Amino acid sequence: TCYCNIAQCLLRAPSPDAAAVARRACDLALELQPESAKALYRRALAWEVCGAPEDLQAAARDLARAGELEPTDRAVAAALHRVRSALRARQLFAGCLGDIG
Repeated sequence: TCYCNIAQCLLRAPSPDAAAVARRACDLALELQPESAKALYRRALAWEVCGAPEDLQAAARDLARAGELEPTDRAVAAALHRVRSALRARQLFAGCLGDIG
């Protein structure tokens, strides 16, 4: 849909503000086509730009669903691996900080 294309354009200049608008565009695309792997993938990329743990978890959920819809999509698989790795790294880092304090 056009909303997915809008999101793609916004993701080319990754900033939290652009990512928020890209997420909203994907939300609108998903209202029209709830099973759109492309919209889920792009929304996940927008979540990933923000990078907070809850954003990365939302990205992982969207990517897992996109992977179910398009199991042979390598970009989705690579993004899911990257996001899960980032989540694990954050958890390890938080664990190390907990050991210090």
